[in-house]
Amino acid sequence: MPLPSNHARPVGSPRSRRQAAFLLRGATIMLVLACVISSCARPAERTNNTPVAPSTLRTVVDYPVVWFDTPHLDLDTPDGTFVRAIFESYILRSELGASAYFPGWDEATGDSWYNWGDRPGYGPRNNPPFTIFAWVAPFIDPDPAGISDWTPPSDTVGAVIVCSRNSVGNDYAMIYTYQRTGTAPPADQHGNQPTPNRNVYGDWTILDSVTSSAGIHIDRTERCDTPPAPISQDIHTPSPGWPASSE
Repeated sequence: MPLPSNHARPVGSPRSRRQAAFLLRGATIMLVLACVISSCARPAERTNNTPVAPSTLRTVVDYPVVWFDTPHLDLDTPDGTFVRAIFESYILRSELGASAYFPGWDEATGDSWYNWGDRPGYGPRNNPPFTIFAWVAPFIDPDPAGISDWTPPSDTVGAVIVCSRNSVGNDYAMIYTYQRTGTAPPADQHGNQPTPNRNVYGDWTILDSVTSSAGIHIDRTERCDTPPAPISQDIHTPSPGWPASSE
């Protein structure tokens, strides 16, 4: 008896086998075309959120610090050495991570705001090389009424504003007080090294990060917007730099 026209044909019938073969050939052609278009490459999978390590890691040589002389601090004095070492270590750590801290950093900064320790998220950034230009600006008492909890400058307490601008146009300022006590930092630190190879802080320590004290306002624009010399886009050697042996 003939099958009704709307009834499915047996799977094993010749017509069904021809249809299946045609569909199989079509699927194969589509797969080949997809592989040609995509090169059959499987995207690389990330098993975690850790950044891929750069092929070339930056070092302190890539971020030299050049200081401009100003009448507000003699860089050849123990105070000049301390201020330089605090700023340079801090700024290099922000680019390169905790391995860039100068020897003696933990003792010199203690529990101050500037001591990030080995907390993540603050380098290494692997930015292209640039030069950091720094200078000391005049320190004017930001809290003459004495309403904030910070230590005003005196014979045993130093106070400083360090301004900086790098060769790609980024500005940064550090404003803090520090304690002069015990062994002083070495004076007359010059050389062709980008960092000191031993502790140059002496026994001196940071007291207050003035910028983080409530109620204190310092106009950075007034003090830091005009560098004492032109900012170059070239990569320089460190100046005054550090001696091969910090004595």
